[in-house]
Amino acid sequence: VYYRLKDSKTGTILVPFDKLYDSTRLSTDGDGMYIEFRTAGLPRNRQITVDLLVIDRGMERIIKMPEIDFRVV
Repeated sequence: VYYRLKDSKTGTILVPFDKLYDSTRLSTDGDGMYIEFRTAGLPRNRQITVDLLVIDRGMERIIKMPEIDFRVV
């Protein structure tokens, strides 16, 4: 599973899925999957949302997560 970050209002992709270097691949631990990233390069005062790219047996599916949104202040 990979994540990307998008501007909620414009749909502009701020951080794309990265399957080449796995920089946007979700991490896992005993409690499940999680995302950890730095916000320093993200635009301030804009609503940002998360989409997931699930790859299962070679099939790719994008899941939009509108309930996960945040703003960098």
